Amino acid sequence: MSPDILWLIAKATGQTLHMVGVAALVGSLLGVPLGVFLATSAKGELFAAPMANRLIGLVVNATRSTPFIILVVAIIPFTRLV
Repeated sequence: MSPDILWLIAKATGQTLHMVGVAALVGSLLGVPLGVFLATSAKGELFAAPMANRLIGLVVNATRSTPFIILVVAIIPFTRLV
């Protein structure tokens, strides 16, 4: 392999690690507090707020299923009905 190709691979690897790091940081900063809130705000829990728990739980579940919905939509053009 030429040095140019190796440099491109190293650069792309660095960019990928940067994106993963930023996504992990943002996901942790948003996800941990939301998870703690959802775990402690159900009916009968420490900070009971069932309406807020349901609303935030709905948003979290909708967001979690977004990648699967995109995958299903992307696969549909590659299938054909027999």
